[in-house]
Amino acid sequence: MSKEFIRKSIEKRFAAFTGLDQYSKGYENRQDVKPPISGLWAQMYITHGLRNITSISDKPCTRRTGVVTIDVFVRKGQGTANINNLTDSLEDWFSFYQEGSLWLDAARTINDRGSDTYYQSTVYIPYTYDD
Repeated sequence: MSKEFIRKSIEKRFAAFTGLDQYSKGYENRQDVKPPISGLWAQMYITHGLRNITSISDKPCTRRTGVVTIDVFVRKGQGTANINNLTDSLEDWFSFYQEGSLWLDAARTINDRGSDTYYQSTVYIPYTYDD
């Protein structure tokens, strides 16, 4: 159940983010966002990582780790100011968020040249979840 809790919590947090229209947000395993003619759009993914033993009592306690990845796009020729502002806002929105036993860590952004038609930045948010 913990992976499902992680998914629901992170998707709920992304849906509550007001810096991007809902129709411009894509979620894992759902139909991809149709890129707008102008403006920004994003696609979110959750990558589950290692599960470690954190303590042993009458039974082992474990901690899951992983990364939330949000790819943000803008068409080439529209500048980078808006994408930089959006990734800053996403970093602020997700960094150090906590819900129950889920903790999101400090976010970081890596810029990419994208493709011939769009510019891409990727926001990475590490997380831990205590089972």
